[in-house]
Amino acid sequence: PSLIAQTALMLGIAGVCGAALVAVAAEWIAATFNNPGMAGSVRLYAISIAFIIASEHALSFLIVQNRYRLAVTLEIGETLVRVVLLLVPLWLGYGLIGLISGIVLFAILRFAIRTLWVLNTPGVAFAGWSRSLFPLEQLGYCAPLALTGFAWIIGMAFNKGIVAASFSPAEYAIYAVGALVFRLGVLCDMSLHNLPRAARRSSVRVGNLDE
Repeated sequence: PSLIAQTALMLGIAGVCGAALVAVAAEWIAATFNNPGMAGSVRLYAISIAFIIASEHALSFLIVQNRYRLAVTLEIGETLVRVVLLLVPLWLGYGLIGLISGIVLFAILRFAIRTLWVLNTPGVAFAGWSRSLFPLEQLGYCAPLALTGFAWIIGMAFNKGIVAASFSPAEYAIYAVGALVFRLGVLCDMSLHNLPRAARRSSVRVGNLDE
């Protein structure tokens, strides 16, 4: 219970901080990407950042609890809802603002549903969870994992950031559609990164924490 509640709280704080940082820097971001008119869109999009980060842990908890069917069902359902909320505003002619509004609405629904499922975890009583917190230990464990994720984000977005900061929005659109990138390293990484996650539970079960 302490791990679940502490993780939710830490990610909630991280989401709010991330959203606030993007909202405050919206003018600078828009100017850097040669598109001053998108500052308002960036601020609206920042709302979704808070809710997406705050609910990022739910599927991982479902998986480690062997609730695979629920995790898969939840992810499929989220995918269908996301497609509807992104396409319908465009179909109705609301353009970019409608698209971003759909993203924000999806993020809020995702947070509400995932949080509800986590809080109703069978056999987990959250009363007294605050008496055994260990935030420093958890941060020490997850910081290296976060850095690998940060490196992955840089690898995925670095080229687009350079182009967006150097050319007009129209020229960036041509690049974004026409650029074809072969991420050979990602193909290997995506195939392998789930294996340790599956093996970790059996190691913990037999007390082999070093492994």
